[in-house]
Amino acid sequence: MKIDFLIVCNLDEGTQDFLQALIADSLVGTDDEESQFNVQLTVVRPMHSNTTSNPRIICGFMVEFFDDLAEPNEAVEVIITALKGGKERHVLKFFDDLMLEENIRHYREIFELEMRLRKAISLVYLAACEGRYYDLLRDDQMQIARTDKPTDEVLKNASENELFHLLFSQYIQLNQRRRPAKVEDVLMLVTNMTTYDAFRDEITRQPIQNESDQSFLASLKSLLESVEKLRNAVAHNRALSETLRANYTQAKEKLSEAIDAYIKFYKPSAVDDIDFEESDVSHD
Repeated sequence: MKIDFLIVCNLDEGTQDFLQALIADSLVGTDDEESQFNVQLTVVRPMHSNTTSNPRIICGFMVEFFDDLAEPNEAVEVIITALKGGKERHVLKFFDDLMLEENIRHYREIFELEMRLRKAISLVYLAACEGRYYDLLRDDQMQIARTDKPTDEVLKNASENELFHLLFSQYIQLNQRRRPAKVEDVLMLVTNMTTYDAFRDEITRQPIQNESDQSFLASLKSLLESVEKLRNAVAHNRALSETLRANYTQAKEKLSEAIDAYIKFYKPSAVDDIDFEESDVSHD
């Protein structure tokens, strides 16, 4: 296992021998106190604010354990605690095999969860798209940035739709009607509507009209925030707090259940029970 650090410390502390001894002492009393490891200095740079009476340096070093640790999380914690124990030491941890493995595990979970989410939302929008498979969000306020929006050909070749190009935070903003932005769009609506009530209903109409689909999309708002927070932390290689982990686990389970329940309604054995003449099928 490898752990990469930068610390700001006194000049006499920025040596391989000092750090080797400090880390060895920190492991005493743990299940890994006999573990063999090596400290290798990688960076040494003086601080610009140095004084001759108290010279300080920026010291980079890699800690590498030669064998598997019995309690790797505890070992990392006690090492960091020891490094921070010195007067005015500033400690930064970078590469960490434990963090890498945890992030890979979460990435696999989030990849599978987001793909299932896209599948469920695609079911919603495909049913309402009237054959416009690469223009699913034409009535939505939520739009892909013009500079990032792929062409129909690109989407077709990739076997994707617009939903693959939304940010995770944008899923909860789906099914909000885009208001006419141009005078000519408003005039066209007025021309096509016979009454004011019809005009009002049209501009306030949600893009997705099916009540069950509306309910499913609305339910995502309370479930995605905690998943997104952990997803962002993993994507940007940041440490995960216990609160973040707990909130993610709870939200992930509820979101997974909501997706399963929605997709399950359309399993093949249920198709015979669907009235294809009914435009607003309910599966509450």
